[in-house]
Amino acid sequence: MEFDFVSKQQLFGVLLFFAGGWVLNLCSRWEKERREKLKDPKIRIAHYGRRKSDLVAPGTTRGTVMTLTGIGLAVWGAVLFLMDVK
Repeated sequence: MEFDFVSKQQLFGVLLFFAGGWVLNLCSRWEKERREKLKDPKIRIAHYGRRKSDLVAPGTTRGTVMTLTGIGLAVWGAVLFLMDVK
């Protein structure tokens, strides 16, 4: 089956774009679950202490890496798609 209006590079770009969106969505869901767990006072005090300044949870390396990976995939996919527009 031959597509004259879409090349293989464009299809790969669309695939990368949606993969990046999926990674960003997954990262957001995991970080939201983590924030919900921290609303429980017992868990929050055990992990971060009792002071008000301790209530801000530090960012995770996993969240940072997943966010950068998702953004990179999405941008790379968009660039691949737009490079081959005729």
